[in-house]
Amino acid sequence: YAGLYPPASLDEPTAVSMHARLLGGGAAWIGGRLVWPAARLSSLGSLAKGHAPTAEPPRTEGAWAISAVTPPIAQWEDFTGALAAVEAFNDRDLDRFVEIVDPEVELHSMRGTLRGREAARDWATRAPGGVQQTIEIVGSEAAPGRVLLDIDRVWNWAEDGSYASTDEMAWLFEVEDGLVTSWRPFEDRAEARAALREA
Repeated sequence: YAGLYPPASLDEPTAVSMHARLLGGGAAWIGGRLVWPAARLSSLGSLAKGHAPTAEPPRTEGAWAISAVTPPIAQWEDFTGALAAVEAFNDRDLDRFVEIVDPEVELHSMRGTLRGREAARDWATRAPGGVQQTIEIVGSEAAPGRVLLDIDRVWNWAEDGSYASTDEMAWLFEVEDGLVTSWRPFEDRAEARAALREA
């Protein structure tokens, strides 16, 4: 079921709800697998709550089958490099984060442009307590050597995990040989798309 894509072009919550109705209403043969962009799989988990049955590995009875749509294969290495950097950042795995970035990486942060792996480690190091961020990828685009991720930067209180706020942003990565050579955040996603197309 590809409700996100033409001709239906549904929004994410409606596509998930429709897929659940098809599977639960005796029309599972129509619903089959849910077709979903690979870059937006993280949002699917929260959207499916209350619709999809719970299945704990290794049992999969009743679990939804998903077909993930990936970027063009020529840009796959760039895409996976950007995803790996986000995953390492979220996991607070600083050693892995530093391995994923180029030795001469440039990070365009609020503190100015930071260069090199040690500066990247310092940037990714977060003090404990207070509000902590998690990056959720909600969309993506790619061009040769560049990956744009639409992200929600979700802030939660460390003490009890309660929600604090969300920033809708975009992160633009430049990737070479699987390593991130540049990272630039944008508060305006349209501006980020324009930067993606500049070459």
